[in-house]
Amino acid sequence: MNSDFFMENRKRLIEKIPEESIVVLHSGHLRYKTGDESYPFTPNRNFYYLTGLDREKIILMLVKTNKTVTEKLFIEDNDPVLSRWIGDKLNQEDARALSGVLSIESYHLVEKHLHAELNAMQQPQVWMDVERRRWNEEITWEQFFMNSIQSKYPHISPRHIGPMIHSLRRIKQPEEIKFIEKAIELTHMGLTELVTHCKPGMYEHEMEAYFDFILRKNGVKDKAFKTIAACGRNAAILHYCDNSCPSDNNDLLLLDLGAQWQYYSADITRTIPVCGHFSNEHKSLYQIVLDAQLAVIDAIKPGIPYAELNKIARQELLKGLKTIGKCQTDAELTEYYYHGVSHYLGLDTHDVGVRDELQPGMVITVEPGLYFRDEKIGIRIEDDVLITKKGYQILSSQIPKTIPDIERWMKG
Repeated sequence: MNSDFFMENRKRLIEKIPEESIVVLHSGHLRYKTGDESYPFTPNRNFYYLTGLDREKIILMLVKTNKTVTEKLFIEDNDPVLSRWIGDKLNQEDARALSGVLSIESYHLVEKHLHAELNAMQQPQVWMDVERRRWNEEITWEQFFMNSIQSKYPHISPRHIGPMIHSLRRIKQPEEIKFIEKAIELTHMGLTELVTHCKPGMYEHEMEAYFDFILRKNGVKDKAFKTIAACGRNAAILHYCDNSCPSDNNDLLLLDLGAQWQYYSADITRTIPVCGHFSNEHKSLYQIVLDAQLAVIDAIKPGIPYAELNKIARQELLKGLKTIGKCQTDAELTEYYYHGVSHYLGLDTHDVGVRDELQPGMVITVEPGLYFRDEKIGIRIEDDVLITKKGYQILSSQIPKTIPDIERWMKG
């Protein structure tokens, strides 16, 4: 992704904010695990969307006043001693080339520049990314910074800019779609390695290892999320990721997984028979889920309410279960289907944005499922779908999902 993409994203954001506004965004900080070891760093996705930079302790400041816009990056100075241990810090030349932001300052000068900008405005508005999911979450560095502004400038109440950025991120640009397609391609490769080595008696984590090997071999630095490799009863736990149990000859294996490429995610689910072929009971239930998924995908087009997709999924799943005598009412269906059928996909696996009407450029998942814990069965089928001007494009259509295709796939 070249700097033009990130420059255009900043331009579109600036158009949304009023005059006398200052945007302050942080890339994020390393979190320490224990002793002198930290967790792997991953950038704040809103920050990355505007800069393309994925190093810790970088600040982007956008200032809109007097019908002009200025952009500044604040980065850490290099420490020649520390660089022997962890490498050099991001330098100014690379920061400019990657982000398209020309003005670069030292990280420790951010308060000085912010103070100058605030004093130059009559009624300044400060915008920050300070999303908070739960009341009892620890205070982030960004929230600490926001509190510092409020204590020093009581007349200013920083505002949350997240929803503005999220509205931009909902609609994917061609460059973003290419990265999602690449992530899907890599996921397909890893899945193929997994399913062709799957055998009864293997542990779930052994199967997962085949997937991981292909991803690392092909340059994937991180997965989109923790892999779910769930056999039998475990497949009825939606976010099961212990992957520690052995498989049985009669098990179905639910695989919910995805590669990440340039921070863009794939999210694919396939359910396969560990022994290589579906039993008659498994075929019946699997086909109900597949028919529901195809019905939802077929309904996708611009303008359809997002919530309508789940209504269609429930209708189709209930219709199928009625035919085999499993349940008769929508209320009973909730016992076997207890999640939504879709979410946005992009820089976050469960990507951001208001879920209202579908629009061209959105990428969503379609993932109906049925779960029978007492019978040790969980089935989910998930594809990644781009909304187009005329309807949809299944980005993951190359990954087998019909019963005959899966059985052939497993034979290699």
